[in-house]
Amino acid sequence: MHGKQGSAIDDDHCADGTVGSRIRLAREAAGITARDLARQLGVRLRTLQDWEAGRAEPRANRITTLAGLLNVPLAWLLAGRDTDIEDLLGPPTLAQLRAQVRALQGLLEDAAHAARGIERRLAERERVDEESA
Repeated sequence: MHGKQGSAIDDDHCADGTVGSRIRLAREAAGITARDLARQLGVRLRTLQDWEAGRAEPRANRITTLAGLLNVPLAWLLAGRDTDIEDLLGPPTLAQLRAQVRALQGLLEDAAHAARGIERRLAERERVDEESA
């Protein structure tokens, strides 16, 4: 797959070229959560996560259903034909872009929180080391 420069979805999101990475790419491009897609498929969230991570592969009937639910060609889902996902799904909607921004903001907040915790532990460790020296 060849991603468009500056597109919200590009080759970096599908770098390993697996069925699972294409499932994840198409799901994200469609603005569907993993939980919602798993529910629509009638599988556990963990099952879908395993597919997307490449730890397992869906059966043929599930792949066909996935292609339909995600509105992508079965050939692309299976073999990753040389097609940009945005050519298949169209550009992301404003709601999808807003959801992506909110998700990234949440990740940034989580990362900032984690960094503050590490800074506190570092300061404590430095204090203890200074006292013992």
